[in-house]
Amino acid sequence: MSINKRRELKKKKREKEVKERLEKRREAIKAASREQLLAFREQRKFKKEQQEFEKLEKKMDEIYNKLPEDTKIQLQKNAEILRALELEHEKQFQEREQLNQDLEEQGNITLKEKTEALHQKVVEKQKKDAAVVDVVKAEDKKIGIGGSADCSFKPNV
Repeated sequence: MSINKRRELKKKKREKEVKERLEKRREAIKAASREQLLAFREQRKFKKEQQEFEKLEKKMDEIYNKLPEDTKIQLQKNAEILRALELEHEKQFQEREQLNQDLEEQGNITLKEKTEALHQKVVEKQKKDAAVVDVVKAEDKKIGIGGSADCSFKPNV
């Protein structure tokens, strides 16, 4: 190969490397700009929603202040009821999550395995409850609670 040809190939290789480096820099700058633009748009959207919320809140305060006193009291009671319901729902949700976690720890991964395990627990509980009821009935017969046969009422005539 001639010296000129080698020089030309070297020059093309350097130019290609420079182009690639510049392209990477441009991409990095573009990516940073895109991220900044998205963050700016998100911030602007949040501010707009916050302003709308503040307007609604002012309007709701005006409406609330115009309400009769008994209506305000009823609204407060309803709010307390809703809070209690939310707490109850949260408690039930946590119980379901705990039950689900317990089932998974026992090796029940699929929905079918979990339902079968729960069914088995219910059957065992029913058997246990039935045994307790039988014991209570047997004790009731010994004690003799209720019914006309247990009464020894004699009227004073």
